[in-house]
Amino acid sequence: MKRSIKMRGFTLVEMLFAVAITVVVMGAMADVMVDAARRNMITNQRIAQSIELRRFSQELIYTASRANQFFLYSSVAAADHAAPSNQLKFVPNLPDDALCPAGDFIVFVYYEFPKQTGFTYHRIQKVVCYYLDAAPGGRGAIRKVTIDLSQNILTGAPTPGAQVQDYDATNKTTVLEQVIANFWADTAHTRTDTYAISARGLLKSQTVNEGYGRLFFYRDAAVSLMVGGQLYGTTATNDNRTYTDSFCFSVTPRS
Repeated sequence: MKRSIKMRGFTLVEMLFAVAITVVVMGAMADVMVDAARRNMITNQRIAQSIELRRFSQELIYTASRANQFFLYSSVAAADHAAPSNQLKFVPNLPDDALCPAGDFIVFVYYEFPKQTGFTYHRIQKVVCYYLDAAPGGRGAIRKVTIDLSQNILTGAPTPGAQVQDYDATNKTTVLEQVIANFWADTAHTRTDTYAISARGLLKSQTVNEGYGRLFFYRDAAVSLMVGGQLYGTTATNDNRTYTDSFCFSVTPRS
């Protein structure tokens, strides 16, 4: 008895052909899905970094607007802010052009008001530091260190006046370096915050530390500060998927 043509199944060749087509289609779909996932991850990273960059810039601008004075140093390394001679100063009165220093470590100082009777200068009440945690010209995280001599950061309790009294002064610039060195690791008075940003500086110094390469903060006037850097989408230096975005903004501290 002959079998009806309508009841005939697929041949082995037909099945292999169908499987091959299915594999090709699924492979193409997988590539599209992986690429879409990668793009989505990059987009989310950029959004997160934009939020962190906005937080950093807003906090820096707010700190600068409230501080009484600011000082710029080459880096956060102790040897680069050990003495007043390490301060990088804007030099305006040159025959051709001003010398504009750049560095990776900026310090804002708040003084106690009113000035104590018989004191030559106002006492230091708080110091807020921002720095790029990287080798000069390198890439790293942006950090903020707040040293508050007026209260215990852990408990919120006021610190007796003698605590601040020790760091008043006949020479407020010498005292500043002492405060940073003595209280940097004191958890009762010091708090460290890290911004979720991987960056490197883009600004070039025109003074003694120009061999440091591109830096993060640039003092373009006596009371003006520029912040410029490049954001990285990954901390891996050999990652060929790394994307970068640059940013630059100016700050005018109250001093």
